[in-house]
Amino acid sequence: MDPFDFADDYRQKHPNANKDQIRLAYQAYLEDQQATSSSRFPVTASTVLDKAFKVPFQQDVNYLAKLDQRIHAVANGGNEFYNYLAIVQSSGYGKTRAALELAKTRPLIYICFRKEGSTGYPPATPQSKELLKDLWSSDFPYVERIALSWIRSMIRTYCQEKTGENYREKLLNNLQTQREFWDSVSQNRDADEHLGSVKEKIILYFDEASALLGEGAGSQEKNQAFRAIRRALWECKHAAIGIFTDTNSSVANLVPSKERDPSQLWIAYGGYANWVLYYDSLLPSHHDSSSILDCSNSIPHLEKINPTYDIVRFGRPLWGSQWSGQTAETDQEDRFDEILRLAKSKLTGGALKWSEIQEDTIKRRVALALLACTAALYVSPTSSVAPELVKSHMATLVAVDDERERHLITYPSEPLLPEASMELLSEKGVEIVVLKELDAVYKSGGILDAGDQGELAVKLLLLGAWRRLICTERRTNKGILFSARRPVMSFLRELLDSEGLSRVKLPKIDDFDIGFTHFISINHKPNQETIEAIWERRGAIHFKRNQQGADLGLIIKHRTTSQFGAIVFQVKNWANPPSQTQEEQATGPLLRAKVMFDEDCAASIEANYLGVYLHVGKAYTETVADIEAKYYDKTAKRKTLKRSVTRANSNRLIVRGLASFNLSDEYRTVFRNLICAWNDPLTVCAGDETELLYQMLPCVYGPPKK
Repeated sequence: MDPFDFADDYRQKHPNANKDQIRLAYQAYLEDQQATSSSRFPVTASTVLDKAFKVPFQQDVNYLAKLDQRIHAVANGGNEFYNYLAIVQSSGYGKTRAALELAKTRPLIYICFRKEGSTGYPPATPQSKELLKDLWSSDFPYVERIALSWIRSMIRTYCQEKTGENYREKLLNNLQTQREFWDSVSQNRDADEHLGSVKEKIILYFDEASALLGEGAGSQEKNQAFRAIRRALWECKHAAIGIFTDTNSSVANLVPSKERDPSQLWIAYGGYANWVLYYDSLLPSHHDSSSILDCSNSIPHLEKINPTYDIVRFGRPLWGSQWSGQTAETDQEDRFDEILRLAKSKLTGGALKWSEIQEDTIKRRVALALLACTAALYVSPTSSVAPELVKSHMATLVAVDDERERHLITYPSEPLLPEASMELLSEKGVEIVVLKELDAVYKSGGILDAGDQGELAVKLLLLGAWRRLICTERRTNKGILFSARRPVMSFLRELLDSEGLSRVKLPKIDDFDIGFTHFISINHKPNQETIEAIWERRGAIHFKRNQQGADLGLIIKHRTTSQFGAIVFQVKNWANPPSQTQEEQATGPLLRAKVMFDEDCAASIEANYLGVYLHVGKAYTETVADIEAKYYDKTAKRKTLKRSVTRANSNRLIVRGLASFNLSDEYRTVFRNLICAWNDPLTVCAGDETELLYQMLPCVYGPPKK
């Protein structure tokens, strides 16, 4: 229960209770809830995330300075149409934390409309429910006066208090100070009492601002709550500016207008491009494409333990802050388990188990989220699912078009989410249900790109085999993570039909390990730096679309040396079997390491290299199971494939038919459906725009920076 709701209930039962008694009762309530319901995340969300918010703020780029520039432009720009900004991005990127940091240098009032049971933090602001009720319960003209009375009361109450840094911090972090402040705001509302002058404009920071959109029970106007707040802000433009923020991309409807016509809104790219914050991603092509930002510097005193160190230190700041925010007495394993529980809850929108999800529409979104953060799904920007994945399932919003109808999203490489996804997929019967949901999504059309279904199916085959391998080993080693390393041959034996695989020998990779939990789409030939980074992230490679050679790649590493190698996959799902010439050409020179990798590492990779040619389409029936090892001699005058008679030097593997994979009949049927294309490839975001998928942009709507 929300602490303020608890306080209201407690006062009704104990009218004479003072604040200290209520606080002690609430602490006892939390302890009791944790003891009786430890499997449910939301009970401990506030106490867990509170520690993360106390970690010293660090940034790889000058996040706050860029945001402050936008605030300054609004506060002093002299425009005639608006005095606010809108910010939207997925959970965990620091939107709320920015408010705490801004409050150290600027006067700021934080207003949060968070719903009870949310996995976010901080909890709802005192009196926020009363404010919303007022804004939604009356006709629009009167609501404007209500909003103005609230805004003026906030500003007056703030100015009457001691506004030093200590008070600002208490107003954000101290429950008693918050309660006293908002009680005073609620009691002293008077829309007719004008504000005096202020030394510095106060920032009104509205978190979970999508609560102001839509239609309320007693309202007659759509979005009337936001419209009323917006107009009240404008009435108080000499004293305040607003910031509206949310994970819900519908907050784009709060975009300020650049002309008197309110439909002429600022857009999130082009001439009014929002500031860019690369927390952690493979950079797009117009940057140094081999560079990968390491946000481990944002995580002070993070012990280098294997493999949880690499899992936690990459990704959005939430994970590292959460790790560092837990007490030093907490066992490292317990710390990681708590963060993993948090990630699972965030992916599912609040549940810790698949069985706890009741609604079919939510199950479908969760299924897409579980697969998107592991198999790098491309979700159509025009689908209604895209903004929902950002809002409730940890997708990263890249951009919103000027009509606010297309949302370009992605799941960048952050190893904790795939680890959480595989935990959920390992629940009994969940993986097959999720795959069937994916098949249903493809059949319905309009959400996913049907043009790469063959590649996606193979990615899921590879990820499924890896998940099964780790689950099998957990029978004797319960603590093993999906991010562990295991022998390459153990993985191949889990992936492929054992009888077919027994006929081949791959001596060059016998001493190599493998470990991956998700695929990373790249748009360049990977060099040594990229290979090392992907290995460290427990990633696998989805090569640049439509390039020659392989489609997918798995990085392998020698068990006792620093040598790297690779297993690359060329995927074909043709309706008819290829000719011998086509097969030899594709399996031979086009699968060489120098075709797929940068020249600074191609030679070393070639020495520990396996090219796999997969025929998984209608060309071969379900009953065909054919695995053949061959040798490609790059030194011969005629560079052709040779049948590996001794099997001692095989560097190519030809796999024909789904029956060559280690699958049950039920799984094979689902994968056969996934491989067959149901729709034409989407062209909604074709060409250069697809490169945006490699970016991570917290979208800030407002004027361009000066």
